[in-house]
Amino acid sequence: KQWYQRRVRDGTSTVVWSHEGNSGDAWFPTAVQIGAQNQFQVVFSATVGTYYGDIAIDDINFVNCSPGDFYGPADCSFENGFCNYLNQRHEDNFDWTLGQGSTPSWDTGPGFDHTFNNSYGHYAYIETSDPRIPDDKAILTSAWIKTENPATGIYAGFNCSFSFWYHMNGPDVDSLEVAMITAAGKTTLLQEKGSQGDQWLQGSAVVNDQDAARFMFSGTRGKSFSGDIAIDDVSVRTCQITPLCNEHDFMCLTVPNCINPYSALIPLL
Repeated sequence: KQWYQRRVRDGTSTVVWSHEGNSGDAWFPTAVQIGAQNQFQVVFSATVGTYYGDIAIDDINFVNCSPGDFYGPADCSFENGFCNYLNQRHEDNFDWTLGQGSTPSWDTGPGFDHTFNNSYGHYAYIETSDPRIPDDKAILTSAWIKTENPATGIYAGFNCSFSFWYHMNGPDVDSLEVAMITAAGKTTLLQEKGSQGDQWLQGSAVVNDQDAARFMFSGTRGKSFSGDIAIDDVSVRTCQITPLCNEHDFMCLTVPNCINPYSALIPLL
């Protein structure tokens, strides 16, 4: 007999799949919906019958989710603030805001986050109520990073994937642009306009071997307050990701430069 259970942080466990008896000389695929969870273990438990009762498992993976916390330099679930993302101070009119549950405006925005799918989780969104006016723009940018597709190791042969979830619900939703900024300029990864319904949608793009790149989320306000736009669960996966600058450097926002404050000091005469 074989059991598959999910054990969460408080020590409780839930059996999500089980099977017993002879299934023949074949491999069988099994998929289980587990939803968004915070700190859990997957436990496989098998019970011995006789010495004619061997049980085997193989090729375990997670599909349409990213196991583990969001720890990378371009990752953010917005559960503890904006991570390494910054509200831009130029070329826009207002800031992205952290949200939880429903947004304050009626008939627009999400009712829950994407990470936990409940009213306790957090996301980032643009609040389009007063004093915002049509065509006001809010820009959120990541820190500069480097991506590398190694020739060997667990990521060999994979594309480097930038992934995010977005929500655009309301009669007066305008537009969301997601772009990658490099020294060569801006590459638009997603351009969405108008209401997409009350649902979280996934966007993704291949961002292989970037010497210096950052990601930009630009939300534009429509003609009224009922145009909130939200994002959640931003991540870069299946490649080597490192910050362009170390923790002691000043990072330039508009160009991929790192400035060491100590080497930049001018000696006093």
